[in-house]
Amino acid sequence: MASNKRCIVDRALEGIQPARGQEAACRAEIEVACKHLEYLRDYFEGWLTPGVLKEDMRDLAKSLRTTIKRIKSLPPPDRELVFRALRNHATRIEPKALLAQLETLRQRVELLKKSLVVPKGGQRLDPMKLFAAHYANELLLRFANKSPTLTPEGPYLVLAGILYEGVTGKEGTDMRRACARARTS
Repeated sequence: MASNKRCIVDRALEGIQPARGQEAACRAEIEVACKHLEYLRDYFEGWLTPGVLKEDMRDLAKSLRTTIKRIKSLPPPDRELVFRALRNHATRIEPKALLAQLETLRQRVELLKKSLVVPKGGQRLDPMKLFAAHYANELLLRFANKSPTLTPEGPYLVLAGILYEGVTGKEGTDMRRACARARTS
């Protein structure tokens, strides 16, 4: 892994082509950017998109609604078995109170589902692409003799792709949308 990181840093340094005397500082900044991207990858790992989260909350609310209906439809002796299984032995919650808690939980899940905003339009950009594009922009502004442009095969798109590859392992990723967004933000 260390040799891969070294390769990523060397490729990024080659893409930036810093001025003489700036190579060491540029290398250090690339290494810092790579480390930050690793921390951000770990932070965002496992996050759900708003659409997926809203779908999950809808399914959970539906399951709770079905569970409540099924419990209420059971004959009294069977219902008592369910209540005993669900009851916390320390608090001895009564069956009606337990059903009320389940209903409250269902209502809260419904409210959460309604509060989630799912953006309309195109597919959401991968946050790691945006951060890689941001770091590429900053590195080029600081160390390159030309400003970052969205020219295909230009240093900005190539550097963003290198940084993204370094953190995800995905080679040849299209970084145009992320770079365009990072430049305007």
